[in-house]
Amino acid sequence: MSALPADPAALAELVRTGDRRAIARAISRIEDEDPVAEELVAALWPHVGRARVIGVTGPPGVGKSTLVGALVSEVRRRGDTVGVVAVDPSSPFTQGAVLGDRVRLVEHDTDDGVFFRSMGSRGRLGGVAEATALAVAVLDCAGFDVVLVETVGAGQSDIRVADLVDVVVLALQPGSGDSVQAIKAGVMEIPDVVALTKSDLPGVDAFRGELRLALGIDPDRAPLLVEVSVPNGTGVSEVLDAAERVRAGLGDDGVRERRRAAPQRGGPDRGRARRGARRSRPALRPRGRGRGRAARARRARPARAGAADRGAQRGGAVIDLDRIRTAAERIRGVAFDTPLLHSRHLSDLTGADVWLKAENLQRTGSFKIRGAANRVQQLDADERARGVIAASAGNHAQGLALAAQSLGVPATICMPIDASLTKVEATRGYGARIELEGVAFDDALAHALAICEREGSVFVSPFDDPDVIAGQGTVGLEIMERMPDADLVVVPCGGGGLIAGVATAIHALRPETRVVGVQAEACAPFVRALETGVIESAPSAGTIADGIAVKRPGENTFPIVRDLVERVVTVDDEQIAAAMTLLVERQKLAVEGAGAAGVAALLSGRLGDVAGQRVVVVLSGGNIDLLLMQGVMRHGLTTAGRYMRFTTRMVDRPGSLREFLDILTAERVNIVDMFHHRDGTDLGVKDTAVDITVETRDHEHGEHVLARIREGGYPAERMTLS
Repeated sequence: MSALPADPAALAELVRTGDRRAIARAISRIEDEDPVAEELVAALWPHVGRARVIGVTGPPGVGKSTLVGALVSEVRRRGDTVGVVAVDPSSPFTQGAVLGDRVRLVEHDTDDGVFFRSMGSRGRLGGVAEATALAVAVLDCAGFDVVLVETVGAGQSDIRVADLVDVVVLALQPGSGDSVQAIKAGVMEIPDVVALTKSDLPGVDAFRGELRLALGIDPDRAPLLVEVSVPNGTGVSEVLDAAERVRAGLGDDGVRERRRAAPQRGGPDRGRARRGARRSRPALRPRGRGRGRAARARRARPARAGAADRGAQRGGAVIDLDRIRTAAERIRGVAFDTPLLHSRHLSDLTGADVWLKAENLQRTGSFKIRGAANRVQQLDADERARGVIAASAGNHAQGLALAAQSLGVPATICMPIDASLTKVEATRGYGARIELEGVAFDDALAHALAICEREGSVFVSPFDDPDVIAGQGTVGLEIMERMPDADLVVVPCGGGGLIAGVATAIHALRPETRVVGVQAEACAPFVRALETGVIESAPSAGTIADGIAVKRPGENTFPIVRDLVERVVTVDDEQIAAAMTLLVERQKLAVEGAGAAGVAALLSGRLGDVAGQRVVVVLSGGNIDLLLMQGVMRHGLTTAGRYMRFTTRMVDRPGSLREFLDILTAERVNIVDMFHHRDGTDLGVKDTAVDITVETRDHEHGEHVLARIREGGYPAERMTLS
């Protein structure tokens, strides 16, 4: 047996001939992030677009693998070839998922028309999602007629399978009540086809009715429902036919064609070879549901005189597109090219085409690694020996600590005493010395400067160093590479390093794309500075967006923001908490307060009318303390009417509580917690007061429940958030 070629172009040619060893080697190179994979991907992209790609997903234990095996047999019966990518994002294996139920595909092992690959999450950025997208592309280029993508989980929550495929098939069975409730609540996006597996099980009639009711909440999106019994040989062909009908409909207005054209449109011929094929690779565009929307408005904004040419300058150091591109080369391999994720839910809410730049999935959990790595890699030998020091609320701390650790450079980080415990421990885990000082960032900054003076360390600003700004500007490069026709880019803003770098890159590449900053209402110095033209320290109050609670804009960042950013808006903690809750619930993304500020501005209307526009929102970080996340989620659910707290009273006698609870049971209300109070001047001798927190669908449902309680003879008053 001859050895496979090491040359990526030659390997790509073998893949295109359908050589099974070459296909397996190509996917392994991609999953291992082998440097050779970059050229391999570049050679394959122009040939993507022929296969029909179907995603099969659903909760554990509903028969997905059995269904996939049956679909493979049906595809082969019809004379087509098929490749299968089976994904288990929660697999503990480091070399891919090897799950027991995959043996159901063993009957196809000797069939040259079938290729199977199992993949598992390896903990890197994008993890399964990115590697899976490329594995699908390899099978597509290899000439397979159909590619099946199987993933475990509720709907698209694990790998956003809708972004990788033409059609989503959700497998359910009687007893999959959690998935039905998720559809009702809007947590799980409604798929294209529902395969009701094991339809001969007891209780199927009741489940079928509940499922139809859940899917009927939005008739325009109700998927095709197919009942399947693999042992009886029924329904499998119908599932495949339903998927084909959905896919055929995508061509009515060119949706499928545009998605399939995306790899070629963003390929290496666009001059992205400077970052390698991995940077050339675009996001596979999701099918979307925005058909028939009005064309996006193109609101060009004239450039302020000389801004793009002048750049930001300090001591002769100009921050311009060339400097940002150099930074991109320098940090390659240290910072990741984070995914640009489409949000159908946010698009529906706003009427815009909304995309999320997921820097919360970056190494160390935020964009800060970019600027820190760009700065540290330029230290000379003497500076490295003296070490680096910084002041940070946490994200810059982790980025600098990791960048310094990778080069063997000592790092000291000064943080406010109330900095997130998660960020403090993560920074310490990267080998940095931690100094806690003061209650705000500026207090920690003063302490860091004192240590710098005393010990001779090299101070690395979290936002006001030209090299740091250039490093953060690589976020803007990636946005324009993936979304060159963006109308609006929304960026959280603290000291201004991120938005200054992003605005510089975007303005140089497409001046008509608008950039808007977002600050926390409790600490918004840029708003005042842009009004007066004078940099001043702003009063600071507590905010859950601690990552952008910087009291004074940077001397270098402010001129860039003034010249290139359209405006800076503010959001309060209520709006930020609501955005964080939505991102967890609908996007399956854990985002910290600062990172969610842009989404908060979008949802609150602070950005104005964005209908018809293509909007990119930067999620700048995801480092949030779990206890804070718990509080935010509870607060957000209460604000949205999903939790309701009320007080009532009843006679303190055996059985009275049960009678009261019967009312809640009849309304299908779940009790979260309950407290009894028997003391109080407003209580009768034989009365007891009860404070209850329950789960409700929304505010309207909560009022209905209170009305039913009152009709039952019990006083009931809603308790507001304190």
